[in-house]
Amino acid sequence: NIAGFLRNSEIAQRQLTKIGQVASQAGAALTRGFGLAFGLVGAGSVKAAAEFNKLSVQLRSLVQDGSFDALTKQARQLGEDTIFTTIQIREAQKELAKLGTTGFDIAPIVQSVAGLAGALDEDLGDSAAAVKESLNIFQLQADQSTRVVDLFAKAVSTSALTIPQLREGLKNIGPIAQQQNLSIEQTVALLALLANSAIKGSVAGTKLRSTLNKMAKSGFDDANDSLKVLSETTFSYGDLLGLLNSRSVVVGALLQEQGDDLQNLTTQYENAAGTAAELSGAFEGELFFTVEQLRNAVQSLAISIGNSLKPTMESLRDVAEGLARA
Repeated sequence: NIAGFLRNSEIAQRQLTKIGQVASQAGAALTRGFGLAFGLVGAGSVKAAAEFNKLSVQLRSLVQDGSFDALTKQARQLGEDTIFTTIQIREAQKELAKLGTTGFDIAPIVQSVAGLAGALDEDLGDSAAAVKESLNIFQLQADQSTRVVDLFAKAVSTSALTIPQLREGLKNIGPIAQQQNLSIEQTVALLALLANSAIKGSVAGTKLRSTLNKMAKSGFDDANDSLKVLSETTFSYGDLLGLLNSRSVVVGALLQEQGDDLQNLTTQYENAAGTAAELSGAFEGELFFTVEQLRNAVQSLAISIGNSLKPTMESLRDVAEGLARA
């Protein structure tokens, strides 16, 4: 039956044609999808590369000691090894440079602070600034940054303090404490003692400064002598108020009751070496750490892709400028 065969052939041909059209449409959609995806990747890569480049230009203008290439290498390496991205590391380097830190001193501080900020979930730039300011206040060299980082890690993990509160407190009490022969560990212990009694940050620093100033006016120029008197001598509240003032009497009252606690905190902080590494090491291998490292790797790749697209961006710029002038 030739007629039946022809009819079936026509039906088959129509079906094949329809399938071909559907496949063609799917292929076009897939092509557009890949084109959009790659376009988005390209745009994101250019943005990441441009941001890193901008920070790098700013940092280069601040460090003039030949350390820039080493700092770039450090930013990329810490971007792989920590939970912070290459861009975040670069921002911390720039913040330290703005505080007057030499390029060669920036590297050890950032290396130490990256573990601290990651372990305590603190802002990297703010933490770096807090460490640098503390080094300045207590006249410590950059090679003492690990000491300060371990101290901060121990203080924050064993008291009610946070890094921002430590930073604000040390701004107010630090210079006086250093002048009156208190170590940074003793000073942080005082801030921790007050923080555990809900007196924190700049308020705590101001009260401690007032206390040491009042004691100095009474003849105690060494803060160690002041703390010994307030901790070991029994005073009535009226006597404390007469010796100090209404602003600082609460510090005297706490030392009367918790002098032993202050000594225990000081001993802990003087033996804080390795605390930051211990805290950050506990995170390695955990899911969130792996996810953060994956994010960092993607950003590093994006920066590399963005840099490779620079000639294309320059060509597009030239075309756009030409159209604008037409």
